[in-house]
Amino acid sequence: APVLPNGMAFLGETNKWASMSFGRVASLEVDSKDISISVIGAPAEIVYFTYMDNAMKVDEFSQVKCIFPASCSESDQHGNNYCRLSLTCRRDRGCTCDGLQLKESSLRGQIV
Repeated sequence: APVLPNGMAFLGETNKWASMSFGRVASLEVDSKDISISVIGAPAEIVYFTYMDNAMKVDEFSQVKCIFPASCSESDQHGNNYCRLSLTCRRDRGCTCDGLQLKESSLRGQIV
């Protein structure tokens, strides 16, 4: 993953073959302090995103758990409902989904 202007690296869903797919990440914006990501998921889906708060420490990773709401108002061209969450990451503060830091864990030396 590239080192972003704020010194972080966002690895996405490291348990998936494509960790940053267009089907999951609707948009990604980066500035000198924050990473803002619009994330798409199914109702009640749980996803884990991995990131490096300081990309210079190559063996230190963190994960944040995001839980999509049980019902969603948006639907795709096939009529399937989907939800959007806002994932925000700030260096030295970690990542949150829609402002809630539901779960964050530190990982050393391996990506799960």
